[in-house]
Amino acid sequence: MSHNLLFTQAARVKSLVTLRNVNENQSTENDFVWLLSIAVDKSALGTGVSQDLCAAFEQSLGTSSSYGLYVLKDNIRAITFYEKMGFEISKEVGNELCLIKNLRE
Repeated sequence: MSHNLLFTQAARVKSLVTLRNVNENQSTENDFVWLLSIAVDKSALGTGVSQDLCAAFEQSLGTSSSYGLYVLKDNIRAITFYEKMGFEISKEVGNELCLIKNLRE
């Protein structure tokens, strides 16, 4: 099951996060969550909203100890951002990189 989280500012959507739990039958603390997409309004780029968005997303995960995402290998800006946010490259799949962030060390 996928879920969307909307973050708004002054009645305009500034960003959207879509997530998906791997275990669709029942939510447990062992579920692995995939961040499917982040979209930020162009007017909000460079304002720190992406960092705030990741922090809010992570707080919404509850007991999950990690989450992951896929990004195109040629999307250097996104890869740099995610690495700055603590993600590590886990593997390459075709033209994408799988990045994982451990929340509990």
